[in-house]
Amino acid sequence: MRILLVEDDFDIRDTTTQLLEFAGFEVLGADGANRAREVLAGPPVDVIVTDAAMPDGDGYSLMTYVRSSEALRGLPVIMVSAKADKSDQTEGVKRGADAYLPKPYASAELVKLIHELAGPGGV
Repeated sequence: MRILLVEDDFDIRDTTTQLLEFAGFEVLGADGANRAREVLAGPPVDVIVTDAAMPDGDGYSLMTYVRSSEALRGLPVIMVSAKADKSDQTEGVKRGADAYLPKPYASAELVKLIHELAGPGGV
């Protein structure tokens, strides 16, 4: 299963990539929303895991892009954010995220969400 991980913090992106690869996923990393759009123009991915706040366009604008694309609109999106307030989570789901995971999160929780949204074999 191919995961697009969108995270502007190199250390978090690197650690999460290692975690997901250890769990058996192929991970494509992007350091922001602009790079994520470039990756999405290539071979298909099964799930997007995106940070909410990034300097070059937030996770919300990326979700708007994904949801407005006929080819991508069904792609599961997991938003992760340091904003853990219930209203932030509600806003993330309202704006298109299939799931919202507040940071810090347990590694097993992210892996479980990916499997729940994309299934064990991908979409």
